[in-house]
Amino acid sequence: QPRDADSRTLAEHLYRYVEMLEPDYIYIENVVEFMCWGDLDENGKPVSRDKGRMYMQWLRNIQNYGYDFAHRELNSANFGAYTSRTRFFGIFAKHGLPIVFPEPTHCKKGQAGLFGSLQKWKAVKDVLELEDEGRSIFMREKPLSDKTLERIYAGLVKFVAGGKQA
Repeated sequence: QPRDADSRTLAEHLYRYVEMLEPDYIYIENVVEFMCWGDLDENGKPVSRDKGRMYMQWLRNIQNYGYDFAHRELNSANFGAYTSRTRFFGIFAKHGLPIVFPEPTHCKKGQAGLFGSLQKWKAVKDVLELEDEGRSIFMREKPLSDKTLERIYAGLVKFVAGGKQA
């Protein structure tokens, strides 16, 4: 997918914090594709031959401040969340400090083992209140302003009608 170079600036700002605060630990959470971070072409699309190059450079730069590094791809459902979402988690630790990731508490089907058990993933349907349909924004004592109605209409055109005005 095309990328905006500005979306990468947050990682670049980490250097400032490291220099000013010199933290013992730095925790990073991002999309898994973060590790593929490379150069972009003139259309904002990743250049495949450079896949991961800028990520590796960024990683080395942070490590040069005196940090060890480890990362995992963790699925939130394995830790009791009501959604299955895999994310990149990285930990930088000053040399000599331990790097520890949490142990899963859940797995897709649940399992009992010799050294403990894992609970079955939680289903989002267990926390959704599907019978609660809410209230319509149109059934109200005070009518919506013209500007609000214009924004609703523009959203319907853009996201429902596929950008075609009716």
